[in-house]
This record gives sequence, C-alpha cells and structure tokens, in this order.
Amino acid sequence: EACPNISLYEIFYKFYPYKLFLGKEGRDAVEGILDTFGVLDTSKSRRNNDGRILNIDKGENSKSQVTLIRHGEQTTLE
Repeated sequence: EACPNISLYEIFYKFYPYKLFLGKEGRDAVEGILDTFGVLDTSKSRRNNDGRILNIDKGENSKSQVTLIRHGEQTTLE
C-alpha cells in the first residue's frame, strides 16, 4: 500500500533473492509457496528490472529509511 508501483514479489525478492543461491529444487519450493499465496502470478506480469535503490539512511531506534525509484516514481520505505 505504501508503494503501489512495486509488486509484493519484487519486495520479497529484494530481501530474499532465492534464485541466486538455491538450486532448482529449492527455487521450485519457494515459487510453489509464493504461488499458493498468489504472489508469483503478479511477478510474471510485471517483471521489469528498471528499479534501483537510491539511498539507505540508518536512523535511530533500529529504524532505517530506504529510498527506491521505479518507473520514474520515488518511494521511501521505513
């Protein structure tokens, strides 16, 4: 809701890039779980890697702010 221009799958993959370190069986297991919750379907229709992280600010009290840009829109997550 805070960043509608980024799919749930894209956020998940930024934090857990499973394709980089899991074998085929592991990738299939993760994608099976994502498909069960309806997350994988949206990723296939919106697969576009034009997003990037602009800035990460480490704040106080274990809070950080991450600024992303995707499709020309800038979003800050806390």
